[in-house]
Amino acid sequence: MKKFAVALFLMGAVSVGAQEIQVRLQNVVSKETAAELCTEGFIRKTVYRGDNADLSLLPMVPLAAEADQFWDGDTAPFISETLYLYKKTSTTGEKIGDEIPRISAIIRSLSLLEGIDYFSTSRKKMRTLYKNSYVVESPETRIRIDDPVNGNADGISLYAVQEDLTFGKYLYRYDYRQTNDTTAFFSSNIDGLSYAIFRLIKPNNLRISLIVHDLGDYLLVYNLTRIEFLAVPGIEKKISSSFSTRADAVYSWFITEYEKGL
Repeated sequence: MKKFAVALFLMGAVSVGAQEIQVRLQNVVSKETAAELCTEGFIRKTVYRGDNADLSLLPMVPLAAEADQFWDGDTAPFISETLYLYKKTSTTGEKIGDEIPRISAIIRSLSLLEGIDYFSTSRKKMRTLYKNSYVVESPETRIRIDDPVNGNADGISLYAVQEDLTFGKYLYRYDYRQTNDTTAFFSSNIDGLSYAIFRLIKPNNLRISLIVHDLGDYLLVYNLTRIEFLAVPGIEKKISSSFSTRADAVYSWFITEYEKGL
């Protein structure tokens, strides 16, 4: 996906009826956040080894508390929150919660992440994010199986092998939740992740939460990435920038798959 296409996804067609959705959004986010979402289509906050590490963009929606709690120990050194507002392009699914089963199936379709692109801030160009991505039978065998997209996702745990061009090929765990109007995954790295000669990220120290909340005529999508990684001079900034643009790539992938079903 080209960089301009990613930008179009993030801008979103939010202008029509913006005042009405802005009022509704104030039930789940601050007045200031609601206004910016309706203007820009997304908001990002990134903190690396600094103050103000509170999750100020976390919306008051089902499963948000689980995202907040999806970290052990001290505050993560790297925290990136991104909140997206997407206006549906069809009247299909305007009843709140109608599309949650389909959305849940999309975020379980981990094999569809293969080949997606992200913008590499270090190389200043688009680059493949996942060379390979697939669900496996178990952590022990790592035998590829089909994406388990049928039925309700609530309480399902999956293991997936994902190979990216930065860290290599590693095993991740995905835990899923689903309510009447919200679905989410919470992923963590089972294997440690390396970059060049450095073992940068220990097991379970890369945790990503993705929450999709159905507002009827809009989708509110929240991405939270928290990482503890080895502080290596010259690499820290590259890693922190990379994970912000990765969030945009996953969001764009999700919207692309969502729009295929309209």
